[in-house]
Amino acid sequence: MIKYTLSKNSSRLTLALLVSCSLSFSVTAFAQVERIWISHQSNNPDKTVINWQTTQAGPSVVNYGLSLKYGETAEDSEATTLHQVEIDTPARDVVYYFQVVTGEQQSTEQSFKAYPTKELRVALTGNWQTRPDLQALLDDDPHLVIGLGDYVWDTYGPCGKKKVCFKPFEGLIDSYPKLFRTTPFLAVMGNHDRQWLPRPTAHGDPAPEPVYDIAAQSITHFLAQPDEEWKWSFEVPEFHLRLVAIDNAHVTDNGTNLQACHDVDAESEQFLWYKNLVETTDTSETSLITLYNSSNTVVANPDGVFKHWKPFLRKNTAILTGYGLYAERAEMQGLPWYNSSLVKGRPQDMYFDKNQAFGAGVSSYVLMKFNNDTHQLVIELKNVEDGSVLDTKTLAIP
Repeated sequence: MIKYTLSKNSSRLTLALLVSCSLSFSVTAFAQVERIWISHQSNNPDKTVINWQTTQAGPSVVNYGLSLKYGETAEDSEATTLHQVEIDTPARDVVYYFQVVTGEQQSTEQSFKAYPTKELRVALTGNWQTRPDLQALLDDDPHLVIGLGDYVWDTYGPCGKKKVCFKPFEGLIDSYPKLFRTTPFLAVMGNHDRQWLPRPTAHGDPAPEPVYDIAAQSITHFLAQPDEEWKWSFEVPEFHLRLVAIDNAHVTDNGTNLQACHDVDAESEQFLWYKNLVETTDTSETSLITLYNSSNTVVANPDGVFKHWKPFLRKNTAILTGYGLYAERAEMQGLPWYNSSLVKGRPQDMYFDKNQAFGAGVSSYVLMKFNNDTHQLVIELKNVEDGSVLDTKTLAIP
């Protein structure tokens, strides 16, 4: 806009003309993009996906770089309202700046920290439905946040009988805008995240048709993730770390219309994938950490449905789930098994493991701190309400 200075003798007509002229030079305001989240679609931090939504369909453009001058651009010309653009992020110990643009819709300047070389912080928790305050988690300044399943109560409530519907997951992003636009997020699949029909009213009644979309199309379309997205692996080479997510929610219902996850038997796709991944990982040189949304007691049962998984699970440094509504560390098969949940259950919901080393009926998250100087992994169970440490375990790592 052009600025004019008027003398006391300027006539009202002159003023009107100048205002009119001034307005004619105004620049049309851009519609602001608000819903932004960051994730990974590749298997390591060298690439990062910038996700956003717009009200009007258009191309996807990300301007980014190591300063607000940006200098790099990544784009997709396809017109869409859900935008997912992968950018190159090979630098470490720096800050990346970016802005998203779709036609006349754009965001303000955004930023996120690159992965480090000395201490890596990863925060993990499950059961996000009640949307508690996550300031304590934000204060820990994690480089990566991993959801351990169950981000919504269901998809049929907000969406009806639609297998691809983003509305419930949009609500998740909107609840924590700062977290999701400043920290990469990866998600383990839970049963609630793909429940597209109501369960039978009476416990034990059969379902007349499949209640769950096993492919989890809504959440996997919405969140850009590695591999098949319902199962994935992600490595941080600087810390000799491999994170692996498997899909085993409510596995005891497999083979019925209440099946909520992919098959886990000895001939299943995901078991053979996991077996090969573990066999090709030198666990003397790499910390292997497996993530899922199932009962640790069920998974660790040597005679249960996961018995063929046992020799491969035992090669892990730690195992984490978001299944139960409590905080817990159990010690089984020579390694720690964690449960963490943002929802605090009722006393009757707290089915603690008989091998429990720590347990508490509180809302919690896990903070894993990998240190390259000490070659130690410190795992803390923390109270969501105030960030206090509930339990600490220190492990030697490569």
